[in-house]
Amino acid sequence: MDRKIQKKKWTLKRVVMFGVMPALVIFAIYSIYSGSKHRKLSVKLERITIARVSEGSFQEFIPVRGNVLPINTLYLDSPEGGQVLEIMVEEGANVTKGQPLLRLENKELELVVRAREETVNSEINRLEEMKLNLQQNLLEQKQTISRLDFEIAGDKRRYERRAALWEDGLVPELEYIDAKASYEYNLERKELMIETHEQESELQQIRIQKQADIVKRMEKDMELIRSRLDTLVLRAPVDGQLTSFDAEVGESKSKGQRIGMIDVLDRLKVQANTDEHYLPRLQKNLRGTFELSDDAYELKVSKIYPEIEDGSVVFDLLFPDTIPGNLRRGQTLHIRLELGESDQAMMIPRGGFYQATGGNWVFVLDETGNQAVRRQIRLGRQNIENFEVLGGLKPGERVVTSSYDNYQDMDILIIN
Repeated sequence: MDRKIQKKKWTLKRVVMFGVMPALVIFAIYSIYSGSKHRKLSVKLERITIARVSEGSFQEFIPVRGNVLPINTLYLDSPEGGQVLEIMVEEGANVTKGQPLLRLENKELELVVRAREETVNSEINRLEEMKLNLQQNLLEQKQTISRLDFEIAGDKRRYERRAALWEDGLVPELEYIDAKASYEYNLERKELMIETHEQESELQQIRIQKQADIVKRMEKDMELIRSRLDTLVLRAPVDGQLTSFDAEVGESKSKGQRIGMIDVLDRLKVQANTDEHYLPRLQKNLRGTFELSDDAYELKVSKIYPEIEDGSVVFDLLFPDTIPGNLRRGQTLHIRLELGESDQAMMIPRGGFYQATGGNWVFVLDETGNQAVRRQIRLGRQNIENFEVLGGLKPGERVVTSSYDNYQDMDILIIN
C-alpha cells in the first residue's frame, strides 16, 4: 500500500516537473525575445538636443517675404508730342513738385500758337476800333445836339419876340407863324436826333459786347494753347523719387507716351504673398513683425487681393507707427505674420525630429536622463519657434528635438 502511494507521488512529481519546465523554458524564451524587441542605441549627450515641454502663451505665425513698395506711384506721360530737347534730371533722383524734368520741342505747335495769337490780336484791335468809333460818335452827337440847342435858343428868342409884336399888331401874323413853326420844328428835331443817337449807341454797345465776348473766348482758347506750350516742359507733379525715366536727347516722343514714374516716398507699404492654404485665415489688421538693423518694426495687413496665382495669395501691409528711414523700393523683408490671437497651450520647440516622425512620436527622457523612450504624441499648430502639443506629453517632460536620421528605427536611446 505504501509502495503504491510512493509511486503515485513520484508520478505526480514527474508530471509537475515535466509540466513546469516547458513553461519556464517558454517564459525564458519569451523574455529573451521580448528583450530583444526593444531596439536600443547608445548616443552621446553632446550629439543631441534636448528641450523641455512647457506651457505658455502660444502665438501661431507664419514666415512670409514681402517687398517694399510706395503706396502711391504717379506715372509720367508725354502731354504733347515732340523731340526731347533737354534732360534736366537723372533716373533715381529725388524731385520736388513743379521741378522741370525735361524739355520737348514741337515746331508745329509753336506755329499754331503764333497763328492763333495773331488772330486774337486782330480781334482785339477790332474791338478797340469799335470802342473808339463809339466814343467818336458820342462826341459828334454831343456836338450836333449842342449846335441844335444853339439854333433852338435863337428860334425861341425870335418866336417870343414875334409873338409879342404880333399881339401888339406890329408884325404880320405870317412872320409869327413862321417863327413859331421853326422853333417847334427844331424841338422835335432835337428829340428825334436824341432818340436816333440813343438807338445807334445801343446798337454799337451790343456790337462791342459781342466782339468783347469773342475776344474773351479766344483769349481763353489762347490760354489753353499756351498751356500746351508750357507742357513741353515736363515737371514733377509731386515730391518723390524718379524711379523710372526713359528719355534721350533728340528722341521723339508721341503724345501720351509713358516716360517715367515717380514714387511718393512719404508713405510705404509692403506687399507679400503666402500659400493659398492660409487665405481663409488672412484678414485685415493681422500683425506682422520684422527686424532691420537690430530694431523691430510692426506691420498690419491692410488689403487682401482676391486673385490666386500659382497657388499663392497676395496681400498688403502698412506701417502703423514708425517707418524705417533706410527702407528702399524693392527691398525684401522677412516677416513673421501672426494668425489670430495668442492663447495658452502646451508646446515644444521646433527641431529636426519632425522631418523623420511627422510629429507623430518623439524620444522622451526618463527621470534619470540616462535614456529616452520612444512615445506616440499628437501635435497641432506651429510657428517658426514651437509646435503645439495636443497629447502624449506633459509639461516639464524632456524630449529629444534634434534630427532622428540615424536612429529613427530605435525604441530606446541610451544617453551617455
